Amino acid sequence: MSSPARPDGPDEPRSESEADARGSDDDFDRASSGFAEPGNGTYFIQHGRVYNNTSWAYRFPADQEEVLGIWLAEMAELFPHVDCVGVDLMNLQHSHHLRNCTYMCVEAPTGLDMFPNRSFDVVQLRQMAYSLADFPETLRQVHRILRPGGIVLIHEPQCQYYSSYERYTAVELAPVLCQWLELLRRAIIYRGIDLTAFDKMEDLLEAAGFDRAAINVFFHYRQIAPCDDTNDVALNETANSLSMVSAARLLVLEAGDVTADAYDEVERAVADELGGRGTGRAGPRGSAGVISPWGYWWVRKEA
Repeated sequence: MSSPARPDGPDEPRSESEADARGSDDDFDRASSGFAEPGNGTYFIQHGRVYNNTSWAYRFPADQEEVLGIWLAEMAELFPHVDCVGVDLMNLQHSHHLRNCTYMCVEAPTGLDMFPNRSFDVVQLRQMAYSLADFPETLRQVHRILRPGGIVLIHEPQCQYYSSYERYTAVELAPVLCQWLELLRRAIIYRGIDLTAFDKMEDLLEAAGFDRAAINVFFHYRQIAPCDDTNDVALNETANSLSMVSAARLLVLEAGDVTADAYDEVERAVADELGGRGTGRAGPRGSAGVISPWGYWWVRKEA
């Protein structure tokens, strides 16, 4: 099965230079109607970034999906005898891939109806709990399309920060970063998404049809900003954190809790904190002590 063609987007300029050439009437950075009416096209542009316009729940820019399809491509290369199918809301996957690798533009959970019962041996869900309005139904669909003996792999963050130091709270380590996270959490709730999925994942899996005794989980903690400019891994973690703050801009603005100027100020202050220039009680490098819990769940479907 070949990958479907990329859908046509709205008649919008695709770069700043094109916008300038077409004049101020087509300036994609204009928001005369606020952030509630992005238009009717498949994609729209706000603040110079492209967004998918087909899902109310998901509001991250399409260009944030720079790793789209990489895990699938790696699996296809490791297991050339296996047919690998990648499903995503964004139809921006790689144009060149292995013959046993197929990408499909499908919105979960409703779009998963296209797959017959017992279609797959392995299903991976990555960072979907806070992107779907009906995550429990997605888990039910996953149970349906898994073959007996098949495995579902789930990787999700808790969307919460903690301190790795006994004498400081996370707010004392990085006050602006924690302020941003609260804005993000409120924006996610505003879109009708259940923030408690991480804490009740075992209950959700059992309700979807999986045997509770077969559920395995491993929790790990990621350092938000190691504040070490000599280590590539540390720099990458800091860059990922800053990228997330930037990507969440429209999601937060549409919730209406802050203005665009206020969010820009928060983003700049977060960059200072993550760069070792914080003003919290723990000192300028306090953000190095902020950690974020992540969970890996893997479950085998019983016969």
